Amino acid sequence: MQSVRTAVVVIGFVVAAVGIVTRNGHVGLGIGATIFTVLGVFSLIVTVLAGIGTYSVTEYRGRLTDAERARLEQPTGNRSHRNAELVRIYRSWLDSTEDELSESAAFLGATLSAHAAGMLSLSIAATLATFDVAFVFGHLSPVQVAALQFGIAVAAFVTIALATMLTIRSVNVYL
Repeated sequence: MQSVRTAVVVIGFVVAAVGIVTRNGHVGLGIGATIFTVLGVFSLIVTVLAGIGTYSVTEYRGRLTDAERARLEQPTGNRSHRNAELVRIYRSWLDSTEDELSESAAFLGATLSAHAAGMLSLSIAATLATFDVAFVFGHLSPVQVAALQFGIAVAAFVTIALATMLTIRSVNVYL
């Protein structure tokens, strides 16, 4: 749910930023920044939907059912019968929890992958938008602009991947 909250907040920031930028009517951002912004917002919407799905399918049993309680409280059952029944119930809970965890893991993987893709796309879009504003590419041909934006996007991706890898490595050192 934390990924869902983060995605909703980031989508709100993007919508607010687009509203501010388009207020004057003319937007000078390139096609690359627009494409990555759309991909990022789409991925964050997928994050929200997958996160809600993850939350909705995760249900762990927390107590005995009425039928299980009745079987344990039978007056004819001796102590060993009661213990055997408790072990059977415990094993049943373990099996159902294992099924829940494997199903939740698939949903969680989709949620986190979409979240990472969305944040990465928006980071690349911000990088491209910054270069579009800082440097005027009007004197270049469309092919040159596309090649330049592709290079900037790849450089941003590599930089973000390297920073992430180094951060994870430094965190693992302290754990």
